[in-house]
Amino acid sequence: MAELKPLIFGGSFDPFHNGHLNLIRSAEKKGYNPIYLIPTFKSPVGKKIYVSYDERMKLCKLGTSAIKNVKVSDFEGRLKKTCYAIDQVEFVKKIHKNQKISLLIGDDNMKEIQTWKNYKKLTESCTIVIAKRMNSKAEKKDTLLGNKIVKISSSEIRNKIKLKESIDSMVPKKIKEQIKMNNLYDD
Repeated sequence: MAELKPLIFGGSFDPFHNGHLNLIRSAEKKGYNPIYLIPTFKSPVGKKIYVSYDERMKLCKLGTSAIKNVKVSDFEGRLKKTCYAIDQVEFVKKIHKNQKISLLIGDDNMKEIQTWKNYKKLTESCTIVIAKRMNSKAEKKDTLLGNKIVKISSSEIRNKIKLKESIDSMVPKKIKEQIKMNNLYDD
């Protein structure tokens, strides 16, 4: 049996989209398993969340249902409070006591990681894996995911929904159907 390489991928996933799926597929190719997808209950940076935690959990599960090594975790939902990356790492460490935990973040977040809660403890507790976004400036010493850049954002999707424009190429079909069926992001 191959050694486990647990990876945490947290975010608001508001909504989950093909860019997120691309990062998960890239992580799979790098041998990360399991991949913990952890939707934010309440943003630690005060970012507005547009649909309920339960709806976002449902979208994440729909978007990853065909990927066996993804575990969509309700860790933050059970706590019903603001959680931080260090909380996610400590949660996964309890499950994988003897494995090195990795945390996936966008290269845009790398610039401000020193401001994160318990930054020093976080960087000592896990390996930071960097996903390229639009303007990647990661250094060679960093652990890179090696993903291709997909120019999709949740805010762009929400805007297209409001304008009644197609999101077919931006989200998996099951997610598009769920959004439409429940009139999500319509306001």
